[in-house]
Amino acid sequence: MVDRYLEQQPAIQAPLLMKDFRKTGDTHLPTSLNEVDMSIAEDIVQVMKPMKTATTVMCDEQQPTLSVVYPLYSSLLKSTAPANCDDTDSRTIREMKRAMHEDLNHRYQSDVDVSLLHNAAAMDPRFKDLPFLSDVQRMTVFSKIAVEASHLVNIAACEVTVKQETDDKTAAVPALPLLPDLPPVESPQPESPTQTDSDTSPPRAKEKSKMDWNTFKKDKGIEDDLQIHNRGKESYLERMAFLNRADVRQFEIEKSLRLSKSKR
Repeated sequence: MVDRYLEQQPAIQAPLLMKDFRKTGDTHLPTSLNEVDMSIAEDIVQVMKPMKTATTVMCDEQQPTLSVVYPLYSSLLKSTAPANCDDTDSRTIREMKRAMHEDLNHRYQSDVDVSLLHNAAAMDPRFKDLPFLSDVQRMTVFSKIAVEASHLVNIAACEVTVKQETDDKTAAVPALPLLPDLPPVESPQPESPTQTDSDTSPPRAKEKSKMDWNTFKKDKGIEDDLQIHNRGKESYLERMAFLNRADVRQFEIEKSLRLSKSKR
């Protein structure tokens, strides 16, 4: 604003000198700045140029990055440092630079913040050489970045190894084979009442069992007793024979009845 006033001073001063603009009794209203005021205004514009440049840089970027903060901060500190004051600087310029430098010195005092800003600037190709730092500070920043990069590489390698081991374990588990089709279920055939375990045994086993049984009967002398028992009414074979004869007799009677009815 001060810079624009200095540029447009003639256009601003002309209305102030018009009689219609000045009211009666407003004698305290100055018509223009004197030479001392103009000199102070010019000094203010000169001192504020670095601030204007830093503000313009940050505002021109659509997405300001963290890497720009510390380079601009160092530039402002350097431009306002007492050592950079010229012998030709006026008292106003010296006082303004001193006040600005003291205010900037109280900012970014935390080690964490400074380390973060240094690392961000080192990762930016525009400031990768870190010209605003000393040689010791520059080597410290590069060492920290190298250690952090190595740590990140180790973490990534561990994650890849764990993932590969998981994939290997998953691949090592064989897929279960498909179950074969079950054979059709056949209904069991009813067993004959006269069927015994010896009837379902192999032929050789049957013959051996029969020979062993005959030998046992001869050795024990029980052949006659067994025949008498089998002929008795309590014999299982005699019961089955009686039932079979009864079934045959019943069938013959029913057959004769059917034939007699058919003849009629």
